[in-house]
Amino acid sequence: MTFSPARSLLAFLCVASLGLLPAGHASACECIDPPWGMVGWWRGDDSPADAASGNSAIPAGGITYAAGKVDAAFVFDGVDDVLALPVAVHSFMHEDVSIDAWVKVDDLSVSRAIFSTGDFRAAQANTAMVLYVDTDGTVHWTIRLNGSDADTIYTQSSTSLVPGSWYHIVALREFQNETDGVRLYINGAIEDAQPDIPDLFDLDYNGNGPWSTRHASIGVYQLEVTSDIYNTGAGVGAWFDGEIDEVELFDRVLTDDEILALYEADSAGKCKDEEAGDEDDDGVLDDEDVCPGTLFPDAVPTVGLGVSRWSDMDGDGVFDTIWPSSSVSPMPFTIDDTAGCSCGQIITALGLGGGLTKFGCSTGVMKTWVAMQ
Repeated sequence: MTFSPARSLLAFLCVASLGLLPAGHASACECIDPPWGMVGWWRGDDSPADAASGNSAIPAGGITYAAGKVDAAFVFDGVDDVLALPVAVHSFMHEDVSIDAWVKVDDLSVSRAIFSTGDFRAAQANTAMVLYVDTDGTVHWTIRLNGSDADTIYTQSSTSLVPGSWYHIVALREFQNETDGVRLYINGAIEDAQPDIPDLFDLDYNGNGPWSTRHASIGVYQLEVTSDIYNTGAGVGAWFDGEIDEVELFDRVLTDDEILALYEADSAGKCKDEEAGDEDDDGVLDDEDVCPGTLFPDAVPTVGLGVSRWSDMDGDGVFDTIWPSSSVSPMPFTIDDTAGCSCGQIITALGLGGGLTKFGCSTGVMKTWVAMQ
């Protein structure tokens, strides 16, 4: 990226504005590119649409919109307003997951749910997650595995939210990190971290299994979805009262630097123009992607991955290889290294074929391509 004095000044003013600008004063922040791996983005811009994966929320109870932290936000009345998320959202929540949102709560006479999925009731053998604000203003990120109190992970903020003020909240789970895999952040700073517990269930939604009928939702605790879209069955509650903006879901763990950047972007938020997007969802933004339309897993190799050959076989953004046991394996190539190009696309771009197509890109071809970027 080319150094720009104007951009640097704006970045400085953005950070300075986070606690110094008068109420109602516009932020000096520039928007930032959305972090890669975003699979849900409910902006609240006068629409329940999902700008990341097309899984639009189903508004119920009378959801309205008002000026939010970043453009417009969802407004919840604390009685029956909710955004029910499609079943497909569950498929993004197995193993690593990050959730973030800007939140302004207006009333704390009862607990207020920001995001929830699954069923927390006793003897419900399912995986459940809830991010909520308690009556004392503390934020809680709780994960209950296997319907068991013994397998429930609790995190709690030391910061208490003040009604009427905006806060940026991030909750994440780093699957099977038994040191600090479940973490909670407010305004870019970590508040609590607890070890993850290896889950015994397949976390993919199957209609009857670990997620039961309690769908993911924004603004209520353990929403039950039926043919009537939703109902207030047993255990449903903690209706949010206030505004929620820029709700995002990632199928990976955000880094501390990314979390801080999301907070410091302030009211500028994430860039919403198409140039800052990632249309092929390969983790490389469109304005930096040399190979649009990348598909993973890669169709190459057609026969099988050869020794010292490279290809992203599982679509995780890291090129796989089989390295001779007699030598030390090198650092793997990533999709960032190749500027968004798969092995198959590299072969096409360089006019190659033959054995590369059958067995994967050689180390020499990979190094040549990376050096060209």
